[in-house]
Parts: sequence; C-alpha cells; structure tokens
Amino acid sequence: MSTVVVTGAAGELGSRMLALVADDPSVDRLVAVDHREIAAPLPRVEVVCADLNTADLAAVFAGADVVVHLASNTVPPADDTTGSDVHMARRVRVGAAAAGVPHVVVRSSATVYGARANNPVPLTEDAPLRPEQRFGWATERADIERLVGEWLVDRAGSTATLLRP
Repeated sequence: MSTVVVTGAAGELGSRMLALVADDPSVDRLVAVDHREIAAPLPRVEVVCADLNTADLAAVFAGADVVVHLASNTVPPADDTTGSDVHMARRVRVGAAAAGVPHVVVRSSATVYGARANNPVPLTEDAPLRPEQRFGWATERADIERLVGEWLVDRAGSTATLLRP
C-alpha cells in the first residue's frame, strides 16, 4: 500500500500533481492538504483542510509513504519567522519525521544557484547553492534545501527529491 500526501493541493501545481498521482495505480491513498478550498477534488482524493504553519503535521502525515511539499506563502511575511516558507518547510520536516515518512519531495527553484557569469555550463546539481542575496525568495529556497539536507542526515535511510523549476 502506498500513501502520498500533497501539500499546497489547491494551487496550480498541487492540483496538477494530484491528477497525475491519482492516475498512478501504485498509489492506494492520496491525501490533498491545503488551507484553501480544493476545487473539484478527484473522486479518490482525501481532502484535509490544514494550515501548515499551525496544524499538527505529524497527524496530517500519519501513514504517509511520501510527502510532496508544494505549498508556499507566495507573499513574503511581515517578519522572517512565522509564516515564511522556511518556517513552513521546517514544520513539514518535523511533522514528516514524527510521522515516520520515508520520502519527501520538496519544491525549490533553480534560482538557488544564482544568476552568475561563472556558473558552469551545463549547470549540474553538484554546483554550490549561491542565491542572489538581494532576492529573498531565492535565499529562502536555498535555506529550504539546506533543511532537506539536514532531514536526510537526521533520518538515516530516508530519501528526498528536490524539484527545481
């Protein structure tokens, strides 16, 4: 039995991910998580209304084999802690670990490499993370990727996938 949880399920990317995963016969249970209403959920999708900044994520992720974290606070918060994407990713990390989730998929961005003239061509995933410090969104993605790296170190045998559109 395979259980997949998708955060940010009401968003454009999340809704497309739900449709793709719903068609996968190896997935027995699919859970859509968002704090907004999910328009026209697919028949076999369980919908959970939860704010990732405040909910008990261990309970939300219980039984999951994979958590696909696509949620994002698209507007920067007034402060850089509660409500930031890094704060949310940290909460997802803690909740996934507490629930014993063996694999996480996290949306990031190629902007973590920075737009630099001395970047190698082609740019590979071995390149260092060097986001433009003036571009807060990119630095948040780099911080989130570092959290994923810490999760892997803390959870021997676990795996992670970074999506960098």
